[in-house]
Amino acid sequence: MKVACLIREYPPAIYFLNRIHDAHPLSLGVVERNRAEGFFGAMKKRGVAHGVDLAKAKIREVLRMPRDYSLYFGNKWRGPEKDVPILETENINADEVYRRIAEAKPDVILVCGTSVLRERITAAAPLVINLHVGLSPYYRGMYCTQWALLNRDPHNIGVTIHKVTRDIDGGDIAAQKRVEVTPDDTVHSINMRIYREGTELALALLKKIDNGWNLGFTAQDLTLGRFYYIRELTPRLARKVKRIERSGLLVEVLENPSRKDKLPIVELGGKE
Repeated sequence: MKVACLIREYPPAIYFLNRIHDAHPLSLGVVERNRAEGFFGAMKKRGVAHGVDLAKAKIREVLRMPRDYSLYFGNKWRGPEKDVPILETENINADEVYRRIAEAKPDVILVCGTSVLRERITAAAPLVINLHVGLSPYYRGMYCTQWALLNRDPHNIGVTIHKVTRDIDGGDIAAQKRVEVTPDDTVHSINMRIYREGTELALALLKKIDNGWNLGFTAQDLTLGRFYYIRELTPRLARKVKRIERSGLLVEVLENPSRKDKLPIVELGGKE
């Protein structure tokens, strides 16, 4: 089975690529480099507060993130393994990306964190599946963990592996995993566990395919949730998430959630 992996230049996604390569040596890895917006660009587009928040996040990343990433991912986040055939690109839909995928002829393409793929890329393999940080269809789009916390919905946070289609995060689901939230969690710690769980789900799915099993896919009812756009998490709401993290409000959210029931998800062996 030939496998290709398309990721964003982001430590959890690099971990994802390396773990997949350990089990199924990749025919191709494509890394979409980050297009840094920068302080002044962020300030111009979304205001001074957002620019300042971005600058603070960059400082935290430099000072703390290497330790945190090593805690969750060992040494697998630092860069692609040397024997992975890597193509770096500014544009995941570039002609060179399509050409290299066509040459590799993968049976499966795994996607983690890239920009939206155009149809010719998604049509370049029999199966293209994506790791989505969120439980679809309830939480689709961007910042799903933050939105679940803002919605006081901590029991419905997790990861979805789904087919890539025109409906962003709306394709048929192969498997999902809920991630339990603890009182001392942060968005960062929750998301790091989501990436680890999602990687294990992807590996289990590849093992099933390798053993000749047909994957069962469950169609999404998109009316059961909503799509969250990047612009919707305003600086004011982002600061509200930080207050939830830092002021003990997460304990209150866990004790008095807006929704006490765990919504149905698609587990690897069938519905939960």
